[in-house]
This record gives sequence, structure tokens and C-alpha cells, in this order.
Amino acid sequence: MEKKITINGEEITIKFNMAVECAYEEITQRPFNLSDFNDKKLLMALFFSAIIANNKETEITLDYLLTDATYDEVSALDNAVSETMTDWLHIPAVIPKDKPAADQEEQPKN
Repeated sequence: MEKKITINGEEITIKFNMAVECAYEEITQRPFNLSDFNDKKLLMALFFSAIIANNKETEITLDYLLTDATYDEVSALDNAVSETMTDWLHIPAVIPKDKPAADQEEQPKN
């Protein structure tokens, strides 16, 4: 899956792949870990990684994303990265609720 979005007047392709994970690790000097993305700095590094891994000739810089990108641009980037990462990692849209174990009987209610 890939998405096309426009940032700073430039149409870019966003898709999640191993190149994004490698770019993220190179930029941050830390292993790719989903739990890191509560940290805004690391999240922006992920967004930038998704841009540079899939758009070799881009003029978009990390500085632009951090200081000049509009809320709408960052939001579109967030959505595109989230959707393509979910597809890449095969994360289900809905996780089923835990079912009681077969050997557990329900207790009658009084």
C-alpha cells in the first residue's frame, strides 16, 4: 500500500517498508520500536524517514517538518504513515476481545 500526499507543494509517496525502518534507525541511532512513538521527536524522525526512504529527490527537510509544516501537512503525513505501517506490519484494525478459556465455566448470577 502506498499513499500520495502533498507537503510544501511537493507530491510525495508514502509507503512503509524496510527502507523506512533502516532510515529511522540511522537517523535516531536506536532500534525501531513501536513504543517509541509516544515521543514526538522520534515520531517526527519516523515521518521524515518515510519521506526520504520513498522520495529520493525530495526537497523536504526535517527542519521544514519541525518548523514550517502546517498542521494539515503533518496530519496528512501522520495518517499516511500510520495506514501504510499498519498494512506493512499486518496489524488488524480490530483486535478481538479476550474469550474465556474453554475450561472456565461461567458462574451463575444470584
